[in-house]
Amino acid sequence: MSRMGFFNNLLLVIRKHDRGIVIFILFVFCFLYFYNINGWLINDDEGGYLYHAWRMSEGELPYRDFYSTKEPLFLYTGYLVFKFLGPDVSWIRFFTAIITIFTGFLIFLIGRRVYSYKVGLWSLFIYLILPVVYFQARYYRPDAYAVFFSTLGLFLFIKAWQSKKRLFFAYSGSFYAVSLGYKLSTTIGIVALLVFILYQAVVEKRLRIISNVLFPFLGGFFAVIIILIFSLSKTAPLLLTCIFKHQLSQPPLAFNNLMLTLTNNIEEFFMIGPKQHGMRDGHPWLIIFSLPLAIRYLFSKNEIKRVFTFYIFNIYFILLAPYFNQILRYLLYLLPAVVLVFVDLSFSLFRYGRNILVKLCGVLMLIFILIKVIIPGLIKDGVLLCAKEDGTMAFAEYVKRHTTEDDYVVADYGDILFHARRKTTYLMAGMSQSAVDNSVITSDKLINEFESYPVKMVLIHREGGIPEKQGFFFGTPYAPHHFSTLINSKDGSKFINYLREHYLLTDTFNRNGEIFDIYYKKEALNPLK
Repeated sequence: MSRMGFFNNLLLVIRKHDRGIVIFILFVFCFLYFYNINGWLINDDEGGYLYHAWRMSEGELPYRDFYSTKEPLFLYTGYLVFKFLGPDVSWIRFFTAIITIFTGFLIFLIGRRVYSYKVGLWSLFIYLILPVVYFQARYYRPDAYAVFFSTLGLFLFIKAWQSKKRLFFAYSGSFYAVSLGYKLSTTIGIVALLVFILYQAVVEKRLRIISNVLFPFLGGFFAVIIILIFSLSKTAPLLLTCIFKHQLSQPPLAFNNLMLTLTNNIEEFFMIGPKQHGMRDGHPWLIIFSLPLAIRYLFSKNEIKRVFTFYIFNIYFILLAPYFNQILRYLLYLLPAVVLVFVDLSFSLFRYGRNILVKLCGVLMLIFILIKVIIPGLIKDGVLLCAKEDGTMAFAEYVKRHTTEDDYVVADYGDILFHARRKTTYLMAGMSQSAVDNSVITSDKLINEFESYPVKMVLIHREGGIPEKQGFFFGTPYAPHHFSTLINSKDGSKFINYLREHYLLTDTFNRNGEIFDIYYKKEALNPLK
C-alpha cells in the first residue's frame, strides 16, 4: 500500500468514527479538568465570589444586603448551586469546568459548519489546552460562563446566516444578552456581530440585511434584557449603581493616563510583562499569526468568515482597556474565533499544490507555536493541576473557634470568610482596589459600618505571601507597588487610629507564609477577664 493510500484510508476511518473521536477527546479533557478540582487553593477573586454566593444562599440579596460589583446572572448561578447542592466549592467548580468543555464543543461545531471537520476538531483541542482557558475553567469566575453563552450566540448566528432563518438571529441575540448578565466584557462579541451586519449592509449594498438580520437579533437581545430588568426589580437601581459606577469610574480612564494604559497593554500583549508560574500565557501569538488571514476574509466568498475578522479586530479596542494587568484575560473572549482562524491558516499553508517555501513557513510557524504556546501551556496546566490548598481551611477554623455565628469578621479575603461562614459589613463584602480608588470605600464610611455592625474580629495581612495575594485594603510596605490601598491613601491613617483605639491585637496567624495580625474588639474581651 502506498503512503498516500495509507493516509486516505486513515482519513476514511476518522470520518467514519468522527463522533466517537470527538467524544473521546471531550472525555479526556473532562478527566484533566475535574482532576483534583477541590484541592486547588482559592484565589482572592474566587474567594469573594464564593462568599457572595454563600450570602445569597442564606437569603440575602446582592447590592442590597452586601456590596458587589459582579454581574447578576453570575451571582445567581453560584446561589442556585449552593442552594440545591450545598456551599461546597467542588460543585461550583465542577459546573464551571463543564461549561468550559461545552464551549470547546461549540467551537468544534462552528468549525465543522464554517470550515471542515478537521478544522473544528483541532480548534477544540487547541482551545481546551490553552492555560488561560484551563485556569478559568478550574475556578468559579464569570469568564467561563460568559464565553460559553457568547459562543453559543455566535453558533446560532452562523446557523441562522447559513440557513436564512430569522428566528435563530433572535435566539442568538438573546444568548448574547444572557452573556452580558455574566460579564460586561462580552460586549466584544456583540460589537463584532453588529459591525459585520452593517458591513454587509453598507459595503455589500444589501440593505435587506437590516430588516432580516439586525432587527431580529436586536429584538431577541432587548427582550432578554427587559426580562432580566423585571426579574431583578428588587435590586435593579442598586445593581446599576454598584456595577456601572465601578466599571465606568476607573482612574485609568482619565485622558492623562491614556498613553500609560496603552503602553502597559501593548507590553502585556507582546508578553514583555511579568510571567506567571515561570511561564508566559502564549495565546497572543495565535492572534498575531491569525491577523493576516482574518484581513483576507474580508475578500472571501464565504461571507460568514468575516464575523471572525471583526472579532479579531476587537484587539485594537482591548489595547485601550483601562484596567491594568487584565488584557490577557480579555483576550479570552476572542479565543473561540482566534483558534478557528489559526487552525484554518495552518491547514491552508499545507494545502495540496502549495509551494515548498510556503509549506516550510507553515512548519516553522507550527514549531514556533509548539514551543511558545502549546508546550508552555501544557507545563503551566500541569503546575495548576497540582496546586494545593494553602492553609485557608486552618485559618477559617481558627476564626470559627474565636467567634460566634452572629459575629461579624472584617477581612479583605473572601476565601477566609466563606470557609468560616462569617458575615462581614456591607462594603467590605465587595472590597477591591477600585472601590478605594473611586471613594466607594473610605475610612469614614468603614468606621460608620464598624459602629453599626457587631464586628468582633479584624484580620490584617501584614506581610509575606505571593505578591498577588497581598490585601487591597490592609496594605503594608510589602504590598506590590501597583496596589492602591485605603491604608496608604490620604485618609488611611484615620482608620488605623480607630482600629487601635477600639480593638486589641491578640494574636497572629501564619497562612503558608502570609502573616496576619488578628485584632479583637476590646469590649468583647472584658467578660473574659
